[in-house]
Amino acid sequence: MGSFPHPTAWRALKELDELARARAERARATIRRRVYALFRKRPEGFPEVEVEGVPLAGWTVIDSDGTLIPALSEKEGAHGTYKGFLGHHIFVATCNNTGEQLAATLHPGNVSANDAAVNIGIPARAVAQLPWWRRQKILFRVDGAGFSHQLIDPIASAGGRKSPTFRWEYSIGWAVTAREQAAIEICDEKNLWQPAGWRRGQ
Repeated sequence: MGSFPHPTAWRALKELDELARARAERARATIRRRVYALFRKRPEGFPEVEVEGVPLAGWTVIDSDGTLIPALSEKEGAHGTYKGFLGHHIFVATCNNTGEQLAATLHPGNVSANDAAVNIGIPARAVAQLPWWRRQKILFRVDGAGFSHQLIDPIASAGGRKSPTFRWEYSIGWAVTAREQAAIEICDEKNLWQPAGWRRGQ
């Protein structure tokens, strides 16, 4: 039985170079500007994220996270992961307001979720997909693996923008499970708490 020909979509993807990918990113951003403008014209306006029933009016909420994808060993970029299988590590940024994917990057399976360059690159690409009026007030949400000064500083400075109309905030942490709760209770029992603080530049 002969081998099957490569699908057209696969051939097209293999032929993409950096210039073609950049053009595709710009095309996606152009379409998104049009769609967001239509959202804006609706009677209910652009979708806003709610916290405790209160809308975060004007804020764009971007969630960023990494996911391990199992793969066969012969797949390009497949590598041993910290979970003990071969695969890839994909990082995705989504717009919580609309539920859509803004950006994604594929890495070998051994790329750490703590890699600062990876965590910085994804939000930057996500912001580039937004029209200007959704870039001014952004809340970035990243789990604890993404926490580093190298990530926080660009967010706190609104990506280096000097205009006071740009206000970027961040929320970084992880869910408190039974394991974390048990550790907190041990610290309470043994009086292990110490004052801690963080200053930019440390």
